[in-house]
Amino acid sequence: MHVQSEIQRITLEHRGQYGYRRMTAELRGRGMLVNHKRVSRMMRDDNLIVATHEWPRGRRGRMEMHVNLAGRMKVTGTNQLWVADISVPQ
Repeated sequence: MHVQSEIQRITLEHRGQYGYRRMTAELRGRGMLVNHKRVSRMMRDDNLIVATHEWPRGRRGRMEMHVNLAGRMKVTGTNQLWVADISVPQ
């Protein structure tokens, strides 16, 4: 419980910009002995993982990458989940 509350406090301090790797380093810097896998699991369970990430693409600008949130859903029947992909050429 202490680790989880500290993760939530750090997330509020840094406005949700820390991923699990940086969060693990921050917790270790504050004197807590934690494993990166546990920090990742706790952040995923609390929905604290950052949803988008931009990858550099050289001179052509940046391409945004979005996490597929449909993979986390538990579908138990028909018409509960609809997915579409719209790709725009650059």
